[in-house]
Amino acid sequence: MESIIVEKITLMLKEGIINGDVASDSPMKLIAKGMEIMQTFPNLKGDDKEKLLVKVIERIAAGADGIVGTSDDIIPAPVVEGLKTMLEKDLIGDVAGVIKSAFKGDFNLNKAKEVAMDIAKVGKTCVPSLIKCFKSKTKDM
Repeated sequence: MESIIVEKITLMLKEGIINGDVASDSPMKLIAKGMEIMQTFPNLKGDDKEKLLVKVIERIAAGADGIVGTSDDIIPAPVVEGLKTMLEKDLIGDVAGVIKSAFKGDFNLNKAKEVAMDIAKVGKTCVPSLIKCFKSKTKDM
């Protein structure tokens, strides 16, 4: 059963890349789109989705001949290198977890934007005063 699901997800992601619907210029974009496709399989659990996504990405990265870095690859070599690094460091699970949390709405991005804007306003008014103070202190030295 798992191999059928892997084949289906591989086909969906691969077709998206070939058609230009899925950007293949970034490991993060591929992982994000892969996680989005995984959401269409409600019977898969979180850890299973991450493991299957790793298999799918490895399969697509290797191309039809199963070898990365040959002419049949549809993912650019630098992206494959990024994906390999992410796989070696086991970062795909972490990235998938962040994306999953974002899908669930666990991040309040509007609140983060508000805080950033407040910090920018404070910085805009305080920094000139600090610079002025620093200049006057260094002048006295």
